[in-house]
Amino acid sequence: MKKILMTMCLLMIVSACTPIRSLTPGGELIKVVTERPDNCRTIGSAIDTMGDNLSYEQSWNFVRNSAAARGANTIRVVESHSWSHGGAVIGPNQFHRHRAWAMKCER
Repeated sequence: MKKILMTMCLLMIVSACTPIRSLTPGGELIKVVTERPDNCRTIGSAIDTMGDNLSYEQSWNFVRNSAAARGANTIRVVESHSWSHGGAVIGPNQFHRHRAWAMKCER
């Protein structure tokens, strides 16, 4: 019983310290597409693989913010996967893997 209580306390502390990923002002301006636009050049890739029960949206926010930090204004989604993996003591963890190309497009 003591181990379970200690584990629960530790999880509550870690959860309280987990940062919430919101969109930066640049990330808010990122356009998300699935097809390659003609008027764009690729800057690089933006990849996010996460756990820690962050939401699907928070995980995508990281990708959009990363692309904006590189000077992109568009991302082209290549793949997106979500899954959960649970344990008897700590419950399910959410994982997300997103892969996208960061692009600079003429608007």
